[in-house]
Amino acid sequence: MKILLVVLFIFSGAVSAAEQEVNYDFDHKVHYKQKRLAPGHYQIEALQKEKTRFSQLATFLLRHAYKLCGSYDFELKILSGVEQFDDRQMSPNYIQPSLSANLVCPKK
Repeated sequence: MKILLVVLFIFSGAVSAAEQEVNYDFDHKVHYKQKRLAPGHYQIEALQKEKTRFSQLATFLLRHAYKLCGSYDFELKILSGVEQFDDRQMSPNYIQPSLSANLVCPKK
């Protein structure tokens, strides 16, 4: 009985770890998390690591949305992480948050 409980505990930990898996895009050099909310609906978070430039995060987000949807008719709603033009000048030590968005692909 104890062995069965241990196996179930290990399995449930592996499943929850898979949901929080961090992926890496080699082309844009961006770490990201992706969660499927429903068919054709995703939540994508481009992670801010080691001072990744905002332009890299934004470009990755657009190209990844195209890759997931297969066309440019997608709807991308930014949730957080947009950088202002003067953020670096006003607060040079400010740690920019990750860029997160909801993606809705067009119905086929």
